[in-house]
Amino acid sequence: MKRIKSETIANVVALILMFAMVISLVAIPSAKAQDLIMNVTGPVLIHSEVDIDLNGPSIFIENVTLWVKYPGRADFTYIGGYPTTDSGDLDVYDFDFNETGDFELKWALPPDFTVESAAVTVECITKDMLPPRATFAFIGAMPNPVGVGQEVLLHVGITHQLASAVYGWEGLTITVERPDGHTETLGPFRTDATGGTGTIYVPNMAGNYTLQTHFPEQLNPAFTGRLGIPEGTKMLASDSDKLTLVVQEEPIAYYPGNALPTEYWTRPIDAQLREWNVVGGNWLATPDNMFAAGNEYAPDTVHILWTTLLTSGGTVGGALDNAEGLTDHSYEMGDAYEGKWGRNNALILGGRVYYEKYAQSDPYKETVCVDLHTGETLWSRTLLNNLRLSRGQLMY
Repeated sequence: MKRIKSETIANVVALILMFAMVISLVAIPSAKAQDLIMNVTGPVLIHSEVDIDLNGPSIFIENVTLWVKYPGRADFTYIGGYPTTDSGDLDVYDFDFNETGDFELKWALPPDFTVESAAVTVECITKDMLPPRATFAFIGAMPNPVGVGQEVLLHVGITHQLASAVYGWEGLTITVERPDGHTETLGPFRTDATGGTGTIYVPNMAGNYTLQTHFPEQLNPAFTGRLGIPEGTKMLASDSDKLTLVVQEEPIAYYPGNALPTEYWTRPIDAQLREWNVVGGNWLATPDNMFAAGNEYAPDTVHILWTTLLTSGGTVGGALDNAEGLTDHSYEMGDAYEGKWGRNNALILGGRVYYEKYAQSDPYKETVCVDLHTGETLWSRTLLNNLRLSRGQLMY
């Protein structure tokens, strides 16, 4: 009886484990199916590049497949398999919407493709079928109010961005109605890729000015993926609301500037100290006549902050005869013609000086970075592939 009971218990446990495995195999695909989310912005223009976006589970998936049902077809066609990022996301740009009509797209997981995203319908159209887009012009003025003869920054544009920095909306104008009843037109202006731009206006009389931006109808020059505006879309003309600029006889007080330093200072220079640009210049390459702009107000007298040993030399000392019987020899490190400090490879950026430690004839070029104010060597190394510094660049 004990033996029978033991075998029965073992069989029951095995059945329970098998049942649990079956449940997990059924539950996992359904969970993954819910995590495969398709995003495509339509309508799309025929033969255009469109972002077919997959937001998958937060894991790397080695192979997800794209399936497409072409307009008028009954079945989906396999397009290809793609690996996702570590977060399970994937963007595909190389699919050609090669005919007009409604496409259906979906993602699926091999091997049996039963785990798939919901299908998304995307309409493919030609340029003449693109629906026009309403635009919303704007204008801003700062400062407002302002004094006669003082500069006013006008911010103009529309609320639609463009595809990249090479594009801009063209032909915008600003109508200015002056207090004396005369009207003047500013522009035309080209915006940057954000859809806006700026210009300076200087009012010459007191009173209320009325400002208004005018955006002329034009075509979108390139597909704007984030906004889903296809290339060639007609962007309709629009006018901004009218803005009143108040101009008074008394000048307004601008935010005061900051005086130049009168004692020892360190970097980095606070970005709000705009006037200090004349003492904080960099040395992005060896300048002509060794003059680096932005240091016009350096001290007129010598102030040694620190020193560092670049070479050594001096009298040899002791007896050292030569053919002439002279004994007062001196020695040095050499490199008389090439220089000991890397004259053509010394840079100063952000208060740090970069130079080559050895002469140009040395096979390996060790570059040194030193804090210009303290003299501390921050790092010294031979750069990758024995690279040498020839110029510097500061990004803003």
